[in-house]
Amino acid sequence: DLGVVAIASKEFTPVTAHIHFGYIFIGNPPLGDLPDQILYALGLELQTIEEPLSLIGEISGSTEIGNSASKGILTLLGGVNYKFERAVSADASVGFGLTDDSPDYLVQFGFTYLFE
Repeated sequence: DLGVVAIASKEFTPVTAHIHFGYIFIGNPPLGDLPDQILYALGLELQTIEEPLSLIGEISGSTEIGNSASKGILTLLGGVNYKFERAVSADASVGFGLTDDSPDYLVQFGFTYLFE
């Protein structure tokens, strides 16, 4: 498989908006023919009064080429991000699926280190 993803961010203090689109070229396994996928997401990040803490929300999904978006995966997440230093942060979020093919519930944890 091979994927291409584009991400763009724009700050509207105190909110930062993130949008991403992607396309995954699915390699065909020996016993099947799988369609390619489109990925998409919109996220909002709200800087709180407590400087290292921000609130985050995201709606994201994926769908196979040739199917409607309602047959794909669509999730809604909300959580927090904490910056320990300029280049180090951790986040946690919970969410749920919005379509039949989506997971019922989600719990995610993340760690980010920026190489400078």
